[in-house]
Amino acid sequence: MPAQEKLSPTEQYLAYLTGLGIVITVVALFLIALGTIENDNIATSLLIVGIVIIVLGVAGWLLLVRPWERFDDLKTPHYTGHEEHVETAAPVAEAAAPAEAVAQAEAPVTPPAPAAAPDDLTLIEGIGPKVASALHAAGITTFAQVAAMTPEQLEQTLREQGVRLVGSTATWPEQARLAAAGDLTALQSQQARIKGGGAVIEDDLTLIEGIGPKSAAALRDAGITTFAQVAAMTPEQLEQIVRERGVRLVGSTASWPEQARLAAAGDLSGLEALRAKLRGGN
Repeated sequence: MPAQEKLSPTEQYLAYLTGLGIVITVVALFLIALGTIENDNIATSLLIVGIVIIVLGVAGWLLLVRPWERFDDLKTPHYTGHEEHVETAAPVAEAAAPAEAVAQAEAPVTPPAPAAAPDDLTLIEGIGPKVASALHAAGITTFAQVAAMTPEQLEQTLREQGVRLVGSTATWPEQARLAAAGDLTALQSQQARIKGGGAVIEDDLTLIEGIGPKSAAALRDAGITTFAQVAAMTPEQLEQIVRERGVRLVGSTASWPEQARLAAAGDLSGLEALRAKLRGGN
């Protein structure tokens, strides 16, 4: 709490009241101890009155003065009469500055880390030599950089470099992610399913029991070209899409999402085991 020169009038009155209570209490205790009063009730009454006055004084001090509002916030120092500390501290700080400068001058200079070696971006389906050069000119030289961008950002970068796209950048980030991870087998597998210059990945949906060429064509017409997309839909949604395009279902779509999930995960043995139990998708 900050230093205070004198009490306010309210504090003085409360101090007098509390002091009176203390005096009465002490006198009552003294009389009780001496046993000079024949009627102990008088001494006891004085004691009670004294204690009540003390309680009233303390309670009034807490309610009216509210001392906790003046407690120090522990952040701003409260100095009184110590201005000389500021004057003596400045030379010390000034003396320390040359020492820091000498230490920095003597510290060995760490050379910057070498830039990552550029990757062969033409490994990505849809990126030719011209597009790769444009990306390099924009500072994009690694698979990791391509993977961290969106197709829209990649397309905008190429436009800014004056390159006209023939295909699409839609699958470039995913291809780059596989290439950055060194998973070339998965990259080649994905590229084998890419159609339209890197625009769309197409799976052979007829691998799913119950999906024939007509149903697969209907799903492709709705933009559903991968096992992952089929797995993310409900049987009712799949049935509605196929029927809306004039294809008559022979079986049921109930097992299509589960079959698609196994196919998307590459679990062909699990898919074959499930298909062996099905007839027309049921």
